[in-house]
This record gives sequence, C-alpha cells and structure tokens, in this order.
Amino acid sequence: MSDAAACSNGSDVRKPIVATKLLEASLSDCEDLVLSSAPNETKSRIHFANLLACCPKFYKLTSVDFKDGFSMGDNARYVFRASRDAHKSITRLFDFVHPTAISLWNLRWQVQGYISSVPEADAKMLEARFASGSGIGAGSLKRATVETTWNEQLGSFASFILINTIAIFEDYVSAICEVSSLSNSQKRAVEKQLQFPSASNNGGFSEARSTLGVSNLVAGAVTWDQRTARRIDEANIDSLLICFRYFKELRNSISHNGGRVGQRQLDAQSDYHQAIANGKIGSVQAPDYLPAQTLADEAKPIYRGVIGFSEVILHIIATYDYILSQTPVVENELRAVLVLDKMMWPTSKIGKMRRFNKIFDRNRFPKFVPAPDLVAFRLLRGLCGCAGLRSVHDHTRCCVVG
Repeated sequence: MSDAAACSNGSDVRKPIVATKLLEASLSDCEDLVLSSAPNETKSRIHFANLLACCPKFYKLTSVDFKDGFSMGDNARYVFRASRDAHKSITRLFDFVHPTAISLWNLRWQVQGYISSVPEADAKMLEARFASGSGIGAGSLKRATVETTWNEQLGSFASFILINTIAIFEDYVSAICEVSSLSNSQKRAVEKQLQFPSASNNGGFSEARSTLGVSNLVAGAVTWDQRTARRIDEANIDSLLICFRYFKELRNSISHNGGRVGQRQLDAQSDYHQAIANGKIGSVQAPDYLPAQTLADEAKPIYRGVIGFSEVILHIIATYDYILSQTPVVENELRAVLVLDKMMWPTSKIGKMRRFNKIFDRNRFPKFVPAPDLVAFRLLRGLCGCAGLRSVHDHTRCCVVG
C-alpha cells in the first residue's frame, strides 16, 4: 500500500483545516504553512507538534513519536558553557531533522499520488512539478519517493542523527578538557576516559574524575532547575556510558566499516544488553536497538532508538555538569565569567544581588547564591573592583551580599 493510500484509509484521522492543508500542500508550501502560523521559532515547534497530534495515522505509519524531539528546548541552564552549547546543538539537530522527515513524508505522498494519476511522468516532469524554483535537480525523485521505502529513509535519518549526536558529544568532552589546567597529555587521556565507563581498560569515568581532582568552590551555591536536575544521575553514569559505547560503536560501523557490523560493536552490544535488563537506565528509558547477529551484518540504527539515545546524551551532559562543578575545572570556567565584571559593586544589599544575578544570568546558569567561598574567590583572583582595597572590611562593604 502506498503512503498516500495508507493515510487516506485511516478512519481515526481527525480533519481540522490546518491538517488538511498540510496534506494537500506542496513541499515548499508545507514549510510556509508551519512558519507562517507562528511568529517565532518556539511557537513553530509547538505548532508542528499540534499538527502531528491531529494525524495519529502518521505516528502509526512512521513508528515514531515526533513529539519527543519538540519537547527538548534549547534554553537549559548549566554551569559550563560547553554543556549549554552541546544541549543547544542537539536541539538544533532535531529542529532540522524532524521537520525534514515530515516534509519528506508528505513529498512521498504527493509524488505517489501524482504518478498514479500521470503514469507516464518521467524525471523531467517530476522535476518541473516538485522541484521548480528550488535550484536542486530532482533526477532521483522517483527513486527516493516511490522505489525507496519509508523505513529505509527513516534508517538514513537515524544514521544522520546518530553521527551528528556522537560528534556533538565528542566536541563537548573536548571543550570541557580544554577548560581544565591539565597538561596536554592529561587532557587527551581524560577526554577519552570521559567517554568510557569506569570498568574499561583505561579507567574510564572514575579515572578521569580522580585526575581532575576536587573543588568545593560552588558547593551548596548552585541549584539546577528541574529540567536539568531530572537528568542528573550520578548513580547510573556508568550505565549511561555503556549505552554511549554501544551507539558509538554502531556509529563507527556505519562511518568506518562500510556500514557493516564489527567485533567492537558486538562486544558493546553484549554489554549494553546486560546493562538494560529492566528496560531502563536509571530514570531514562533504554533506547531501542536492532541486535546484530554476526560480523558483517548491515549496521542498522533505529529512528526511535537514536531519539532515545539523544536523551541519554543529555543525561550524561547534565550529570557531568553537576560532577565537574565539584572539580577545579569549575574555577577556570567561572574565572572566565567573572573577569568581565571588574567593577566596584553597589553598596546596597539589593544592588549587590542585582549585580550578582546579572553575572550569573538565569537565562544561562542554574541558580547561584553568593556563598562565602564564591565571594572570596572573586577577591583572591582579583576579579572584583575592590581587589586593590586595603582591608577585608572594604572588600566586605563592596562585594559581600548580606
């Protein structure tokens, strides 16, 4: 059954005006319809979710709950800039992939319907009908929309998401290590260890934590908001990293082994299978995967699985943000933030709190409170306007909030 026929047979498909327009629109019209219905990007994502909620048959045919991606948001608050950047990159990835997949789904529906009405349609006719004005040739349009199955295309989207998500996380741990004061060789070792569970040959996460050391600078001074706090899972970090290792090896098979399963993927798959015996990793649902049976099998990521994997990555990032805030890395991170505020502070309590909250902008950071160690850090590092004053009394009058 064609995509179009399958959708038209759905008795459970509700038919509000906007959903009907979406199904009848061309590919470019589909994008215009969504963007014109909302004045900003956030409302566009919400609008997309509402559109999809109007078409439960779409979920059944794709076997994907696209709403998972739209609930992500990119304004999560972290201590480390690298954490914020990684979260934002993952959100932007899904802001691109989900609408693209939806558009392709509708293009398939339209091309199949057109060909059923005009069986003699050739590549030039299809290009004139569906690609005119885009500046993109459409010589393979029939192969992409008729001869290639939707499940095959979901697999291609899954590979795209997986490869990019792994790259984002690798860049994240690299950026974290660059903030540290470790030697170059130590940075390289820790960067790799942060991508492995503690039981690995290189010592993994526990060895990296030991190398980074301990700092109490922000102990008790930071409260992560609920969106980030619910993803902090220090107790299950090794299980989360076992999940990461499996999907990393799946990515390696796709990118570096001709798309064929290698021994490392099979080994990582065995570890992952044992780690998710109850179907969960801490509070997060274990991502779906298609078990490989033998070497040289085709490596096949599952769309729903890589969406779940991106949530695992967000759990690791949130957990690392929490754990690394207890290491000297946080001192270098905050030094870079505070150096921009080498000014005398207001003398009133309200003025001091306003200045403090301006530095630790709530749109970027978790909630910081002016704990004594954090205030003293500003003075000792020469990061406040009163650093040159003669007495602690002068410093207290300038900086201490209270």
